[in-house]
Amino acid sequence: MSIYVGNNPDYGGLVVPAGVRWLDLVYEPVRAGVTLSRQKDSYWHDQVRKIVTERTGSWARLQVRKALMLAGRFEISQEIDIGIYRAAARVLSWPVWPGWGVVGPLAAVAIAAMCESKEARRGLPLAFCAAAYFASIFPVQVAARYRLPVVITLLPLAGWTLIWLFDSVRHREWHAAARGGAVLSMACLVAWPDWLGLRREQIINQWYLVGVKRYDEKDEAGALAAFEQGTLSNPSDPDCPLESGRIFLDEGEPAKARAAYEKSHNNFPRGPEAIIGLGNCALAENHPGEAMRHAAEALQVAPDDMDALDLGMRASMARGDWVAAAMICREMSSYPTGSASVLFSEALAWVHAGRQEEALRVYDDIAATRWFSAPERARAAYLGGVAAWHSTHDKAAAVKRWQLILHDDATFFTPLAELLTGAKAPKDALAEIPAGLQGISREYVVYAQGLAALFDGRTDEAQRCFESVLASRNAKRLAARDQYVTEIWSIEDLGVAK
Repeated sequence: MSIYVGNNPDYGGLVVPAGVRWLDLVYEPVRAGVTLSRQKDSYWHDQVRKIVTERTGSWARLQVRKALMLAGRFEISQEIDIGIYRAAARVLSWPVWPGWGVVGPLAAVAIAAMCESKEARRGLPLAFCAAAYFASIFPVQVAARYRLPVVITLLPLAGWTLIWLFDSVRHREWHAAARGGAVLSMACLVAWPDWLGLRREQIINQWYLVGVKRYDEKDEAGALAAFEQGTLSNPSDPDCPLESGRIFLDEGEPAKARAAYEKSHNNFPRGPEAIIGLGNCALAENHPGEAMRHAAEALQVAPDDMDALDLGMRASMARGDWVAAAMICREMSSYPTGSASVLFSEALAWVHAGRQEEALRVYDDIAATRWFSAPERARAAYLGGVAAWHSTHDKAAAVKRWQLILHDDATFFTPLAELLTGAKAPKDALAEIPAGLQGISREYVVYAQGLAALFDGRTDEAQRCFESVLASRNAKRLAARDQYVTEIWSIEDLGVAK
């Protein structure tokens, strides 16, 4: 991929910034139908050959441009920015340290002197090493950090030039000094001016990298400040407003998030990330129809994008289109990156749609898949047993699935399986469950208690348990059609218990 970027005239020999533009580059083979890693390597090589053969003139001009970039003293900013590190270090920021603008021209004089001076030719191995290193980095994009080893190699040659020029003047060898001065002047004429206008290039927004670092350290306020500063320093940058939108959305401010996502999308329309962000804003504002449109738009930009499919799935659920949500989940689970959580979402959608047999199939698939973790398999067996009960009202079919939990590694669901299968007395099974459970974990326990009571004919206790499960719902979750699967089943079981 680096060779492709370094030889594609569209990139101008510059590094592709981290963020949405880099992700867009990585996604390029997928748009072409290439998904396997070994196929991607061949894809990039084929693209390089295509550029060289079909855009030969542009490719040749790019090589001249890269040669000027490597010879010039301007350091091209990227993720590892030598100039920023040097300016930030107290000692390295001293002006006494020679940079490429000093070392390069002085070394050029020494290399030119090798044509006449036997003493200068003692530095030939260093010159060959520098030339070989330049040749090795020339096929890829230009970066200042790639030039660092060459500076170290050429330092002895630069030192020799200073001594040689001093001796030439001291011994009044004016012709030699003039030739050296002419070579030095020509080398400076190449290295010092900004022939390519690279100072105007805003390649990497360092504020973006600062914001990402702060966010990783859980400093959301500091990250947001960095992203806002990055947006001000480079208004055309798509990454800083994108990350600002994510933070605003996490903080429950969808209006501010929407404005940030729209700016990011305007700066880089080809990226699906900002479009998906706008869809998430629509969901936060309870506009599932708009979210679905954004999901469709993102899939047009990046077909098969998992985040876009996830947005479509959540939007379908919010609209109550459970079959569509289940089919999207099935599509997502077919990808190599598909996870058990996607399958659990599919099963939930089938339960909402009243298709218990489809939910049972999904739960059985998860429970039988060994590469899923033991807690995931146990959860699937637990829910699969309940789905079997609701699908067929066959307690034996349900118990068969719960017994799978007892034959696997011990998990949170093991005492629940002991309770439901009768392997232990209710009091002993419940004693193994940790106290203070909240959310879905609590509901799993309370629902299992209710179902065990229903099986034993203790309908009053079963009714209290199912009502306790339903009591955990709130108006916000109900409006968003966000229900745990145990809550859906509790409604049905409550009718049986009464």
